[in-house]
Amino acid sequence: TIIPSHYEGFGMMTLESLDAKAPTITSDIPPQREILGNSGEYFDPHDTEALKMIMERFVSAPYRDSALKKQCAILSNYSWPNTAKEVYAFLDKTT
Repeated sequence: TIIPSHYEGFGMMTLESLDAKAPTITSDIPPQREILGNSGEYFDPHDTEALKMIMERFVSAPYRDSALKKQCAILSNYSWPNTAKEVYAFLDKTT
């Protein structure tokens, strides 16, 4: 999945892509870095040559599979049970 966004509020498309087992190439913007960290494949959304270079690397199945494995490892940080626990903990502190 290629996500060439200039702006994202959270980066839900990135998580949806990884949940579908699709390696993700995304704009180098803060919300994407917050989600993918060092596992991301980032490019400047104004630089088509940078995107082309990353896409060329992804033609290699071993590279693509390795990138996907690294990226999918972050999915456990964004499960519904974890979200529910965090919301409950927050609400418990505020009441």
